[in-house]
Amino acid sequence: MRKASLVLILGLLLGARAGAQTTSNSVPFSNSSMPMRFAAATAPSAFAGYFAGANSSPSLSPSRPLVTAFVAPSEPADPPQGVQGVFQTYTWDAYIGYAFVRFYEVPGTVVNRNGFEYSMTYFFKDWIGGEGEFTFGHGSVGGQGSRFVTGMGGLHARLPGPRGIELWAHGVAGGAEFSPQTAYGGQKAFAGELGGGVDISSGHRRLAYRIAADMVATRFFSTYQISPKVTAGIVFRF
Repeated sequence: MRKASLVLILGLLLGARAGAQTTSNSVPFSNSSMPMRFAAATAPSAFAGYFAGANSSPSLSPSRPLVTAFVAPSEPADPPQGVQGVFQTYTWDAYIGYAFVRFYEVPGTVVNRNGFEYSMTYFFKDWIGGEGEFTFGHGSVGGQGSRFVTGMGGLHARLPGPRGIELWAHGVAGGAEFSPQTAYGGQKAFAGELGGGVDISSGHRRLAYRIAADMVATRFFSTYQISPKVTAGIVFRF
């Protein structure tokens, strides 16, 4: 009788242990092929019922999961992309400004002319374009009013620089007129001009300040004149 009782008690203990192992092995885990990191630890209170009694089983509830699913690490956010400024390139330049010409009329005779200059330039490439220029200067000769006028056309090249500065050079050719009629000869002659200058930004992309210096070559009175000219004014771009 005692042997039968011991066998019965041993069988009950083995059955209770087997049931506890079966219950703990039935807890699901997430199965994923992506790189994983552990998200939460085991909740110790899940086995409180097991230690309370031999016939009790672990109590699992949604509020206290035994093991939570593994969570894939979040990918780092893309770095912010820089935005470069976009500046419009204008194809037309219109210039107007003050002009001073020191005209070497004939050897030993020099007259100064004050007036204005107007020019238009169309850039068929980013760096080079066609230019038309008109210059008017007024003064006096022998107590009479005198004027010096040129109208020329040619090429204009530009080179952008730092801080809104633009360097440029041009070469133009055309005709000139000097009045009044003198005893030296006719009033009209061939004219050519070489020079350059700098455009300085005014803070508005359409407007700039221009300073220029040129040498004006003419052929009046059967002789050549090489006359310096300086101008200063405003450029409007469109």
